[in-house]
Amino acid sequence: MVIIRIIPIFVFVIVIYYSKFVFCSQIYDYETEKFIEKINNEILSVNNYNKKIHFRIIDDETPNAFINHNNELFISSGLIVNAPDYVAFLAVLAHEIGHLEKYHIAKKKDSIENLKSINALGSITIIAGSLISNNPEMINALPVNQVGINNFYINFSKDQEREADLYAIETLNKLNLSSNSVKQLLNILEKEALSKGFNEDMQKFSTHPIFRERYTIIDEKKNEGEKKFNTKLNDEFNFIKAKFLGYSRNEKKIKLSKHPEKYYKAIKNSKSGNLFLSLKLLNELIMQYPQNIYLIETKADILISYGYKNEAIKFYEKVLNFYPDNKYTQLRIFNNKDLEELTYNQKNDLFNKNINLLFHFQNNNKIISKFLKLANYLNKKNWVEFFNLIKNKNKTKNLNYDNKLKNIKNNTNDNNLIKLINIMHKK
Repeated sequence: MVIIRIIPIFVFVIVIYYSKFVFCSQIYDYETEKFIEKINNEILSVNNYNKKIHFRIIDDETPNAFINHNNELFISSGLIVNAPDYVAFLAVLAHEIGHLEKYHIAKKKDSIENLKSINALGSITIIAGSLISNNPEMINALPVNQVGINNFYINFSKDQEREADLYAIETLNKLNLSSNSVKQLLNILEKEALSKGFNEDMQKFSTHPIFRERYTIIDEKKNEGEKKFNTKLNDEFNFIKAKFLGYSRNEKKIKLSKHPEKYYKAIKNSKSGNLFLSLKLLNELIMQYPQNIYLIETKADILISYGYKNEAIKFYEKVLNFYPDNKYTQLRIFNNKDLEELTYNQKNDLFNKNINLLFHFQNNNKIISKFLKLANYLNKKNWVEFFNLIKNKNKTKNLNYDNKLKNIKNNTNDNNLIKLINIMHKK
C-alpha cells in the first residue's frame, strides 16, 4: 500500500471547488483498485451506464464517497473500514454512479448557469460552491431575502440524492442482494452525525435526505425475493478492510472475523516494532491462503520497511509474476534496486523493462532521478537531456522548455522518448 499526498482541485462552472478530500493523501493499492473494479462491474452489469469511471482512494477516516464531472469517484479509507460488508460498499458506489447515469452533475451545472439571469455573481458563487461540495452551510452566507432560492436549491439537491438512493437500492434488487447491511452503514453514519450535534432538525438543511427518510426508501423499495451473497467477494473485502485498519493511525473499533483479524494484528505488530510476531502471523496466513498473493505483497512491504531490501524484492518479484500489471509493485522493485550492484546489461534491462513507469508516474521525482542515473550510466544522451530538462522545468521559461523538448524529439529515434515528449507538450 502506497500513500502519496495529493491536492485535488476541481474547476467547475465559475467556482473553484475544493472537495472535502482536499489536502488528503491518495492511497495507491493494487488489491483495492482491482476489488473496486469488480464491484463497479457488478453495478454496471445490471445498469445502463457505460462510460469509464476512474477511482481514487483517499486517506480519510470519515466514511465518504464523491463523484465529480470528470467521472472520478473518490472513496475514503473510512468507507472501506466502516462498510459492514461488500454489499454496503457496493450500494454506496452505486449511489455515486447513479448521479452520473441520471445526469445530476450536468443538471447542477445547467441550473447554476440559469441563476446568472436572476442573481448577482457573488451569490451565484456561494450557491454553486455549496451545491457542488454538498456543503449547505455555505448557503447560509446569503442575505435573508434570498431564502427562497436557498430552499429551492437544497430541495433540488435532495431530489437528486433520493434518486441516487433509489438507483442504489434498485441495483441491489437487480443483483438479488439484501439491503440490510446498507441500513447498518447508515446507522453508523447517523450515530457519527449525532455525536457531532447534527440532529434531525439540522439534517433538514442538508443536501441529503434525513436518515429516517433514507431508511424508509430502503424498506419500501427492497426486494423480498431470494438473496444472493458472494462469499468470495466478501472475504476479499474483509482482508482489504483488515489491511486498511492495520495501517490506520487510530485504534481499531471494528470487529473482524478470525483470519482478517490475524492479518490486522500482523500489520499492527510490524508498525509497533515486533517484526518476529508480524512475520509469524503473516506466514501462517500465507500457508492458509496460498492463492492470496496480496499477503506476500504485504510481507514484502513490511520487510522493506525494516530495511530488508533484497529479501523484499524477491517477494515483490513473485507478486509481479502473478500480477504483471501491478505497477505499484513494479515501482517498489525499481526504486529499491541498487544500481551499484548491477552490471551494464542489468542496468540496461532495468531501464528498458521499466520505461512504462515514466508514463504511469510522470511527476514522480524519485523515478525521474533514478532514470537519469541509469541514462548517465548507459550513455543515453537524449534521455539524459530529457530528464535534466523536466527536472528543471520550473527554472526554465516555458518557450525555452518547449523548444528544447522539440529539439530532443527531432534528434531521437526512440519511440518511448517521442511518446513522453508528446505527452509533455500536451500539458
